[in-house]
Amino acid sequence: MRPIVEVFSPYDYNQDFTININHTQNRRVNVEKYPLLCSIVNEIRSKGNTCNINLNCQQSCSQLMYAERMGFLSSLGIKYQYLLPKRNGGGRFIELINISNIFFPGKELLDLFQNDFNFTYDEALDISTVISELVNNGYMHANSSGGVMLYGQKYPSQNFLNLFIIDSGIDIFNAMNTVEKYSHLDELGTLKKSIEFGEGNGKGYGQGLYLVSQFVKRNNGSLLLVTGRQSYSISNGIEKFEDIQTDYKGVILNLKLSFNITTSIEDIMNEKIN
Repeated sequence: MRPIVEVFSPYDYNQDFTININHTQNRRVNVEKYPLLCSIVNEIRSKGNTCNINLNCQQSCSQLMYAERMGFLSSLGIKYQYLLPKRNGGGRFIELINISNIFFPGKELLDLFQNDFNFTYDEALDISTVISELVNNGYMHANSSGGVMLYGQKYPSQNFLNLFIIDSGIDIFNAMNTVEKYSHLDELGTLKKSIEFGEGNGKGYGQGLYLVSQFVKRNNGSLLLVTGRQSYSISNGIEKFEDIQTDYKGVILNLKLSFNITTSIEDIMNEKIN
């Protein structure tokens, strides 16, 4: 994702763009890049600006078929003839969804995680809750006219679910800095505060990032959050904050959730309440 963040870092989205995408037959589609690119392009266009996409690849490139199967090309407005009949994801992925209003497809995700991904009801409910918290954060706090992008893929052999929740509105610092009690904090201080229980800009309950970070950490998952010039990550139970020297206008969240869920959202909430 870093190359795309670096390319767009100097610009705001209130201007016209031309983007060139090159594909080769021998290179796999990087699923981390496409959801981010789709979010940025959608934000540019939703502001009334032109964003032309030039796609350079042989029409028979199998990588384009994969990108279209995930819903990436359609989201970018690229007309591509998918040569095979589209099938159900088969328990392997969630096609790219643009959640551009308060509606959240909770029931659809709950059914998918149980019926296609083979999670129990309680596990499916917890994962749906995690996604809902992050999508609501993006919807309520990001001031994004382009909505929130959601994409997911299951990796059975590696025993994890890979999720992306991305908006291209404003970063966490600018979302919280308007609140007086946070106005003295710099970007790093604001990011740290946003992960604490009960903290936020007043538009929600301030539990979202706390619950997600605890759920990921206690269930041996990993998390990467990129916003503004800062990143926050969890890997092997270790939290890390880092200055990334670029400026992403929005919030990128990438979660890798283990199939072995041992600590529930209810467990985490009960600890805070009791």
